[in-house]
Amino acid sequence: MLFNKKFDLIFSLGEACSCSQILRKCRLQFYSYPFDWLFGSDILTRAKILADDYKGFIDFEDLEDFGQTNKAPANLCEIYYNKKNNIHFNHDFAYGKTLQETYPKVREKYDRRAERQLKQIEQSNKILFVYVQIPPNREEVSDETLAEVRNVLQKRFPKQEITLLYLYCNYDNKNFELKEVSDEIVKAEYDYDGYIKELPYEVNRKALLKLFCKIKISTKFMDVKNLFRRLIFVTKSFFRGIL
Repeated sequence: MLFNKKFDLIFSLGEACSCSQILRKCRLQFYSYPFDWLFGSDILTRAKILADDYKGFIDFEDLEDFGQTNKAPANLCEIYYNKKNNIHFNHDFAYGKTLQETYPKVREKYDRRAERQLKQIEQSNKILFVYVQIPPNREEVSDETLAEVRNVLQKRFPKQEITLLYLYCNYDNKNFELKEVSDEIVKAEYDYDGYIKELPYEVNRKALLKLFCKIKISTKFMDVKNLFRRLIFVTKSFFRGIL
């Protein structure tokens, strides 16, 4: 069962920013990884990208202009997407500059994150891959596809014990419904929409806390600061009656 395991490493496969944000809020993720703030593609494509060690993930010749982010002028970015895998980079390329100018620094950042992630995976025993589907996406991923996702990851990392957690926003379900697809695959279905018209991809993080605060993580990749923050979070969760 998901809550009976203690994972060495937990990180986001997507679908957008919300997954990494809730993991950080619950003090389950302490570093930045390639999929944290990206949008586009699907869970199986992302698993294959990771299993291929991010080769072709952000090659210059595959990037095409997708306009600008709809934010305040100070936070504007140029959006590019990879036409081969449909990954959208919304927060990386400086506004008003050409791709030729900004690409080297962005590429360096993602190479660094990919190297960190792959190294930490190799150093871990138990790993939890998490995918929080954005509320507007009504196409539920099948159990067969989830099994394929895990098989892709397990084949690439045969020495690790890999668990997959998939969250699907079911508007008809107001309470948690956990389903064990297998011993290594868990699906959570319920309504976690944030109901923010201007930000349809936002989720209700308070609702997600009920699930994520129960997940356990080891201290393998924690420094003193993150260990202290994790202890504070667990303590507060306990006294609030969440745990």
